[in-house]
Amino acid sequence: EREVTILAERVAELLGELASIGCIAKGIEAGLIDFYALRDDRLVYLCWRLGEERITTWHDLDAGVDGRRPIDDLLSTGIIS
Repeated sequence: EREVTILAERVAELLGELASIGCIAKGIEAGLIDFYALRDDRLVYLCWRLGEERITTWHDLDAGVDGRRPIDDLLSTGIIS
């Protein structure tokens, strides 16, 4: 029980660190992290999943992981660089 408490506190600490740099943990089990970005003057999420070497996808704020699209869509329009 003590070990579980220690691990839970560590997870909470790490989630706090992520939040402090603008990251939003969306699914701990799946390792999903979102980051705010602007697309045509509206907020979207850049999306990273555990195991991915770099951020390669984005989605609308209300779309969720199923709405992930290649980040090339943003880069080709010059919206992000």
